[in-house]
Amino acid sequence: MGAAIATPIAIIASSIFSAKSWGAVVSREYGIPCIAGLHGATRQFKTGDYALLNGNKGSLQKLPKPETS
Repeated sequence: MGAAIATPIAIIASSIFSAKSWGAVVSREYGIPCIAGLHGATRQFKTGDYALLNGNKGSLQKLPKPETS
């Protein structure tokens, strides 16, 4: 496969639904959970946001950033 991903990724959420989309291919290659077809996800979530991914329901919920001590 191409270049390695430099930033750690926990999940991939995409508003595009396709087995050949970038998110689907990368998630399969690296064993990362992915939900595709979340319309509006790219407008609601930004890189670095904390989220709860429910693969059984196909939902993604935005979480507050944890407090640092």
